[in-house]
Amino acid sequence: DPERSGTATSVNDGTLSLEPAGTRAAQPYVALPTLPTATDPHTVSTVGVFNDRSALTDSTLFEPLGLSYTTAPLASDVVSAGPASLELLLSTSVPGTDIYAVVSDVWPDGSAHPVATGRLRTTYPRIDEARSRRDSTGAIVQPYGRYDAPHPAGIGETRRYHVELWPIGNRFKAGHRIRLHIVGASAFHVPSIPAVNTVYVGGPNSSRLLLPVVPGSDLPAG
Repeated sequence: DPERSGTATSVNDGTLSLEPAGTRAAQPYVALPTLPTATDPHTVSTVGVFNDRSALTDSTLFEPLGLSYTTAPLASDVVSAGPASLELLLSTSVPGTDIYAVVSDVWPDGSAHPVATGRLRTTYPRIDEARSRRDSTGAIVQPYGRYDAPHPAGIGETRRYHVELWPIGNRFKAGHRIRLHIVGASAFHVPSIPAVNTVYVGGPNSSRLLLPVVPGSDLPAG
């Protein structure tokens, strides 16, 4: 939802809601390399240099470089476990750019701690639908990407991308918030050409985050 949440420092400070906004909005950001200690939690945890309270793992450090969407404070604990994915309507100013998505647990003190990451280069938008995992509604919750041949988009062409997030396992406690960041690639990775990317949110069949919730957990309502 393009409505401002009032909780983040990103260029849009959008809202993550259970229902899409009624009208579609275009929200651009500049895809630049981002702080790897905050945007690449899997690599950081493997190296083991930083703990989860380190200031360098706080996702708010890279928020000004991209877009963010944040829920209202959770009324009760929400346990999320399993595959997650992001369906993103996006256009870019270059033939190929990197989409980098991070889900963070925002604590009451305002610090944001990354708990899941997904990434996709726009030249590989195709998925194998037969091998992709779907939920009971038919939505693709674990896309099986195809990387056998590139399929670059035209400059300014809007396409739907299925960004797979590595399986998540986190308890979002009552009073915390869930935040989705869309930014440039981690500086740990091979950089792509700087680009202006535009994300489209709101309206029917628009961008959405598919987050697994363990049965018995309340939905992220305020």
